[in-house]
Amino acid sequence: MAKPRIQSYRKLFIYDNWKNNFFYSFESIRDLNVDFYAAVIVNTLNINPVLFIPTFSVSKIVEWNAHILEKSRDNTIFRPESLHIGDIKN
Repeated sequence: MAKPRIQSYRKLFIYDNWKNNFFYSFESIRDLNVDFYAAVIVNTLNINPVLFIPTFSVSKIVEWNAHILEKSRDNTIFRPESLHIGDIKN
């Protein structure tokens, strides 16, 4: 399910990128995350595709550090949501 904040950005992209085939080839997919829209921006700015991964990596590092700082204020252990489906071995 798409996040509510993304829906407002989606409307902006539909309006501003009506000629962008890259966007419309995926526009029918409703459960896109914010990284898709970041890729549309990077593509629209004509940034060399070789720089796509470093660009996203830098933004993810900032995001991860923000999460670490947020969790350090709570003094809690970070536990990702997961479901173990195997046997528990001691």
